[in-house]
Amino acid sequence: MKVSINIVTWNSFSYLKDCLQSVFNQTMKDFSVLIIDNGSQDETVEFLEKEYGNRLQIIKNEDNQGFAKAHNQGMEIAKGNGAEYVLITNPDIILTPNFLEKLILEADKRPDVGSFGGKLLRIVNDSRKIPQSPLSKGQKKSPNPLLRQNSRQVCQGGTVDDYQGDIIDSAGLKIFKNRRVVEIGAGEKDAGQYNNGKEVFGISGALALYRVKALEEIKLPFQMVVRLCSAPQILDGASADAQNHNQIKDLGDFGEYFDNDFFAYKEDVDLAWRMKLYGWKSFYVPEAMAFHYRGATSKENISNFGTVGLRKGKPQFVNYLSYRNNLLMLFKNDYLSNFLIDFPRIFWYELRKFGYILFFERKSLKVWISFFKLSSKMRQKRKFILTKAKVERRGIRKWFN
Repeated sequence: MKVSINIVTWNSFSYLKDCLQSVFNQTMKDFSVLIIDNGSQDETVEFLEKEYGNRLQIIKNEDNQGFAKAHNQGMEIAKGNGAEYVLITNPDIILTPNFLEKLILEADKRPDVGSFGGKLLRIVNDSRKIPQSPLSKGQKKSPNPLLRQNSRQVCQGGTVDDYQGDIIDSAGLKIFKNRRVVEIGAGEKDAGQYNNGKEVFGISGALALYRVKALEEIKLPFQMVVRLCSAPQILDGASADAQNHNQIKDLGDFGEYFDNDFFAYKEDVDLAWRMKLYGWKSFYVPEAMAFHYRGATSKENISNFGTVGLRKGKPQFVNYLSYRNNLLMLFKNDYLSNFLIDFPRIFWYELRKFGYILFFERKSLKVWISFFKLSSKMRQKRKFILTKAKVERRGIRKWFN
């Protein structure tokens, strides 16, 4: 089995039909599908069991374990099942039919690359349903030739153009000298300006292909105990070996690919940074296209003041985790010399963010309590990461724009 497609769900029923239909519509068929459900209270699990039965494997967690920990569960199982690559995808993603084929074609040619990503476009239609009619009269076709080329059926009855997907969601991750991280091209109209493949700082965790060999090399070897007797259950579609493997109570030295302490948000950037430190590249493949119902919107070309302003439109828990995890990420991964060189930029950016939080988002001040509680553990992780790092300070610094 070449690829394990891993999807973490949490009350994701409204998106799953379209997402899974696009997954099983892939032109490349050498893959398995693993769902890690984080205690959904809607119809997610019932839908999966009824509609997909033994076509996929399901792990059921009793409660919400978070994006990071749930995907770590899935990555470990994918490794045990012999997958060469793991594709993690949000349930609110819709793949074009040749997405996986294009991505794997590039991945097999680049053994020094640890993560790959395609071109993500935003879905403008809020109906969360696949349109049942073709391109309407008078609607303009996208100026991007790649988008027109991929205007085939994504799912039954719908084409790429039906999604009005000409706004870029992500063409990879980019990091600035003040350590602000953005999605490349986010918010721009897609006119072909990102049609060339290139190495990037990292790949958005909404949809990323990881090489298992790279994941094993960069994982943090801290014990992750999963109470499989009472929480995760392997359901229909699992192999006998996987069933036996997951009946044990304690997985022991499970390791962390994503950082469990992050729970959600910025864990993809943290992993991308670690991959860079360990000498693994990340590569953007524009021919591999997909669509995303982006929840927390962002733009690449926005001022620092504008970035702070975007916080107003996001849920409190998103702002809290994003703020805290950004601090944890810097503490874990940044070389001290690089940090000191850019300290004025980092300090000014963080000061303005803190000022906004102090006056308009006081609940997020609790971030600092959490940060100091986790500081000892993060210090241990930092020591482990930087001791094993293969790329020195200058090699990392070149990525700070």
